[in-house]
Amino acid sequence: MSDTRTPEPDRHEDRIAKPQDACGPIQLEDTPLANPLTPAQRRRLARWARAGSLDLAARLAAGPAPAALAAEQWDPADWMQTLRELMRDLDRFAETIQRDEVPYSVAAKVRNLLIKDAVDHDLRAAGAALDAVLTAALPQRRAAYFREVHRRSVERGFVIQFVGGRGEPLALPSFAYSRGLGATASHPELVMVGMAPEVVSFVLNELCSQIVAGARVVRPGDEIDGVLAEPYTLRVRECPEHLVAETYQDRENPAGALQVLLPDKAGRFPGDPDVDPDLEREQTYPTHPA
Repeated sequence: MSDTRTPEPDRHEDRIAKPQDACGPIQLEDTPLANPLTPAQRRRLARWARAGSLDLAARLAAGPAPAALAAEQWDPADWMQTLRELMRDLDRFAETIQRDEVPYSVAAKVRNLLIKDAVDHDLRAAGAALDAVLTAALPQRRAAYFREVHRRSVERGFVIQFVGGRGEPLALPSFAYSRGLGATASHPELVMVGMAPEVVSFVLNELCSQIVAGARVVRPGDEIDGVLAEPYTLRVRECPEHLVAETYQDRENPAGALQVLLPDKAGRFPGDPDVDPDLEREQTYPTHPA
């Protein structure tokens, strides 16, 4: 079983000025789904998950190979944490996949692992069966998600939505964006790219709360103090049109959207001379994502 990359620990937490009670990610109920697998498929999957967990335990006991870590730019502690999380997932899969009802989250993760790693027909068939019940559940879950988005937007004047990225070979950064500022405050929506959920949640909630309260207006070219720890500032620029399209912003909103940028350790932003190239890449959403 191959490694599954998790988001790297955020390198910008030291720049957050103070804790903030923020509206966190939308968590839908972990709906139980009817298990579509045959008894033989369930037993096979349980054995597969346990074997994967034992393999990861052996790799943990042996320790990371320095050359492999260097090639993948892994920190040893991150590598060990990722393997432990995978072991916990696989142990949970082995237990729950044999039941007549399977939590949505388990079905989704097992389906993803099978699509990614399964090599024989039986396991691929199990992945396809799980995919079918997950697909059937999507309309109901999508409706529940947007009901919660609307409720939060009405209650607070805005809502923050986070879209996860993906790793190699076709890397794509995560991004987060506000919805509701146009309707509530006739203000451009705010977008951030490539930062960890806890960072964008803090920054965007802080700015959006001030905008809705009438305490701040954000414009292209602004450099904003007081959100990040001193001496760091935020910078604002026009959001690229292709990224506006990715955020499904309301085309009826004439205010448009702005991108909020974080600086590197030297206070330089994407587009500045000598900016940290990793940070510039993290905050740049590709024009034509594959």
